[in-house]
Amino acid sequence: MRSRTANRSGIVIRRRVTPAGDIIVTLLTPQGKLKAVARGGVKGPLSSSLNLFHNVGVQVYQAPGNDLASVKQSVLEGALPKLAEPERYAFAHLMAEFADALFQEGEFSGAAFELFAAALRGVAHQPDPEWVALVMSYKLLGLAGIVPQTARCARCGEGDPAHPDPLGGQMLCAACASLGAYPPASLDFLRGVVRRTVRASMDAPVPPPERPALWRALERFVTVQVGGVHSWRQLVPSAGGPEGEAAHSVSPQEFERLEAQGAFALSWRANGLAYGIPAEIDEWLASGEQVLVNGSRGYLATARERYPDLLAVL
Repeated sequence: MRSRTANRSGIVIRRRVTPAGDIIVTLLTPQGKLKAVARGGVKGPLSSSLNLFHNVGVQVYQAPGNDLASVKQSVLEGALPKLAEPERYAFAHLMAEFADALFQEGEFSGAAFELFAAALRGVAHQPDPEWVALVMSYKLLGLAGIVPQTARCARCGEGDPAHPDPLGGQMLCAACASLGAYPPASLDFLRGVVRRTVRASMDAPVPPPERPALWRALERFVTVQVGGVHSWRQLVPSAGGPEGEAAHSVSPQEFERLEAQGAFALSWRANGLAYGIPAEIDEWLASGEQVLVNGSRGYLATARERYPDLLAVL
């Protein structure tokens, strides 16, 4: 920010109220992300405008030596009331968290702002908000230059892979895969969504029963490549397993291979099955995130040895 005072127009993608009643917001603007605080905002006139998904015009002041700008004025420029509907809110929230993870503060990207704004409008007004969220998530990935490999197997490099990669969110050939191939519609979507126009993808939706596999692939890819998005299954119910639990199934041979490669922070056997917690939880914990996992009582003592601050919920 070149001057101490600046005017910005953007969409609120993150909002947090502190115990002191301040509102800390992150806005996605054409000039990049902007993080600022409205002091005492929860009890003042700024509270109504600084809400999630609102398009607002703000005047911010950057004090010397202060990394966090202060919001002095805020004017509501646009809102999408339908995003408050439960079947739409979850996808809008996911898109906002996704954009927050992909784009950096001060990183100029008018295209990112326009694409994200279009995603929110689509989630608000289209009859199939889930499909909008899937398409626009992949388009945002493409804009950020973080694209899943679909031309070659992520493990051996063989061409034309067609099988899910349950841990990396990429694609595997038949020889490397432990899961069945994607159905034709899903495979065509994954191979073409980044280069196709939004309209072309919207006009050829993948059938709803096939979408959970697409959500799982997207979740794994973003978790490995980007991080910072931890609430996929809570926000998008279809991204969980058949019982709603955040789980990925692999063959016993694949599990042993992954375990040997150090892919798990924790792993154990119980009831004739093997269980593993992905190693990226260590990154989440190091960044101050709280992590909730479903474990085994028989493995609790071992888990506590590795994570002394572990809190067991029995």
